[in-house]
Amino acid sequence: MIQILADFPDDVLGISAVGKVTAADFRTVVLPALSDKRSRHQRVGFYYELGPKFRGMTIGAAWEDAKIDIANWRAWRHIALVSDVPWIVNYMRKIVQLFHHRVRFFNTDEADVAREWVLEGSSHSK
Repeated sequence: MIQILADFPDDVLGISAVGKVTAADFRTVVLPALSDKRSRHQRVGFYYELGPKFRGMTIGAAWEDAKIDIANWRAWRHIALVSDVPWIVNYMRKIVQLFHHRVRFFNTDEADVAREWVLEGSSHSK
């Protein structure tokens, strides 16, 4: 399941993945939240947390995630991926080579640093 994190400025989308993530999570949670933010902001920061309660994602979820990233590649200002899950970090390191935006990877114990970094360039302060 994907949860929207509410403690970010309006031009930053913060999400946390817990349990098993499905394609429906991206279609019903991430895409509407991103569309809402894009209706007000040309560029959006993205904080993506896959913490200790994350249990994996379906192939469909990985595909939906990639489709959203590709469809919105010009809109991303910063993407902070916070995870200690090696396969997620390795997968994302390969995928981000396709994009022209800034992506950084953080361990879960660096979540505060990731939040600060994703806020750089935000038009709104917390």
